[in-house]
Amino acid sequence: MPGIIVPEEDDEPVDDGTSADVQGGRERGQIIHKLLEEVLTRETEDGLSVLAERAGVLIGALGQSNVEDPAKGLSSAEIAGCVARTLALPRSPP
Repeated sequence: MPGIIVPEEDDEPVDDGTSADVQGGRERGQIIHKLLEEVLTRETEDGLSVLAERAGVLIGALGQSNVEDPAKGLSSAEIAGCVARTLALPRSPP
């Protein structure tokens, strides 16, 4: 069963410069899920530039436009960063 990481009560949030207003939604979730799946099955490399390029392709496949500001729509750079940070999380022991 996967573990859940719960911060201690006195832990302060860490500003790593990655927080931004992000327009969430079904399409963003689909792209993130697809990218994670592709990396885990080794169909796609996990480098940030490769993830951003692939996210751009997937955004276009959904008939959407790639935008720079993630608060205004789907941003391949933001999605790639999200996937890269997720993949960098420590794995819990089995």
